[in-house]
Amino acid sequence: MIITTKDNRKVELLKYSHENSGKLLVYLRALGQETRNRFGPHSFTKEGIDEIFNGTHEVYGFIAIEPGSGEIVAYALIRPGILEADGIRYNGYGIQYSGSFACTYAPSVADQWQSSGVGSRMFDYIHEETWYKLRRDRLMKGSGEEMYPYYVLEYTNWATVFPVTR
Repeated sequence: MIITTKDNRKVELLKYSHENSGKLLVYLRALGQETRNRFGPHSFTKEGIDEIFNGTHEVYGFIAIEPGSGEIVAYALIRPGILEADGIRYNGYGIQYSGSFACTYAPSVADQWQSSGVGSRMFDYIHEETWYKLRRDRLMKGSGEEMYPYYVLEYTNWATVFPVTR
């Protein structure tokens, strides 16, 4: 899907595939230190990329590519569930959530693309792309519970995405 950012640049939003691992490594290595500090789901190495996508947890990766250069300008991961350490911390705050509906989200945007709106547009794209998959998985487990749109509760290295409750 091609989108136009707030500053009228075009990017293509795609699901991550292993064929993009070389470009992803270039992207990760080019991130400034402040951006690196905010993104922490895996190391900035080929091994880190392989580990996150070949690990035991289900993870969906997404990238934004600048059509002219072919360079990755944003990258995000989403995985069903909540990190154990976050669950303990949230429970300590008295925050209740339905772990079966929660997703953990980790976005990053290249330094020169920050504030362009690509991160927000990418989140919308990811939501659309994963909504059916996550909903289908949940329904296949036999739940009659109703699904609600997601909102981001917290943004750290991994943000936790919870369903809106009524």
